[in-house]
Parts: sequence; C-alpha cells; structure tokens
Amino acid sequence: VWKMKAQGGSGFEGLRVSTANWMPASKIPEFLANLSSEIDVLVMHQSCGGFMPKIGSPEIEVETLAGKAAYVAMGDIHISKEIYLEGPTIVASSGSTEMCSMDEDPVKTVNIVTFDLESRIVKRIEKVKLSTRCILDCKIETAFDLERFKKLRIESNPLISLKYSPEFSREALLLVEQWKLNGLDMIKAQSIPKIVEAETY
Repeated sequence: VWKMKAQGGSGFEGLRVSTANWMPASKIPEFLANLSSEIDVLVMHQSCGGFMPKIGSPEIEVETLAGKAAYVAMGDIHISKEIYLEGPTIVASSGSTEMCSMDEDPVKTVNIVTFDLESRIVKRIEKVKLSTRCILDCKIETAFDLERFKKLRIESNPLISLKYSPEFSREALLLVEQWKLNGLDMIKAQSIPKIVEAETY
C-alpha cells in the first residue's frame, strides 16, 4: 500500500513489505534472523502455532514472530484468526477464499488492514465477508430420495454433502461418480450408520 507524499513532495512513502515462499522449518530461523528490522508487513505461507489443531506440528511457533513486523499475514491453515504479540505484532490468518474441505467454516472473509503511517502500527482490521459456493445437503434414505437426486439438475458448482442409508450404498456411489463426470469437484459422501435399539424387558 502506497501513499503520495504531501503537497510539493517528491517520491512515495508507504509500508515496507517482505514476502516469503514456503520454506522447510529448518530454514525459518535463518530467514527471520536476516529479516530487516524496518519491516512493517511480513507475508509467509507456513503452518504456524496458534492457528493449528492440537494434533498438528507447526513449522513455526507464533511467539518467534514477535517484533518482526507490525503485521504478519500467515497462510496455510484455513481459519480466520488474529494473535496479538509484543512488538506490537499482530499475526493474522484471513483463511481461504473458498471452502477447500467440507470440514471448514463456510463463512469466508478477507482482512482489510489500516495502518498509521507515522507510528507504523496497525490501527484496525476489518473483516469483509466473501460470497462463496453454497452447500447442498443431500440425504438418501428411501427409493424416492434416490430418484429425486438422480433427476436433480445442478446448475452451479456447490459443495455437496451426501449421506445415504447402507442399503443404497451402490446407487449413491454411482450417483457421486455421475456428479463428478458432470464437473462437480467437492463431494463428501458417507453412509448413515443404522441405530439398533435394544429391547428392554
């Protein structure tokens, strides 16, 4: 982001930005050590502590980014979150622009970040909601359900969640293959487990 200098001035003033492609975790300490102390915005694509499920192992711990920049834009994990560190440093992930997995939050946003150019710190972060693909929930429990979804004309490219009773497994999987041939690329299909109620005496 750049801003023209005041009246009569020449040149530009603005934010100092450093970007980095993904790198192995072993390379990150050297990269951060050689980073200029005058960076305002740092953009990285790494799995970062504080943004990951507890079962995952991050490539970088979020605490190591304190003081490296006023705003660190971190990619890789598809969640929207900010972590505030000393510096002051804000490490933020705006998440993905569309669902890449059925397990993701369907609400997608981008961050609009406003800086104070004199103090070179973040004044505010505004989350702007994005329009993304819709989710189509399908359930096949009867022969009528099956025929209805066979005849369904899907004009857009939604995310499809298909649940089916075990007795319709073969037909449901054939339907999934047909949808894929028609260009639908995000389908999660799973069998609905039957619940057997025990008799009470």
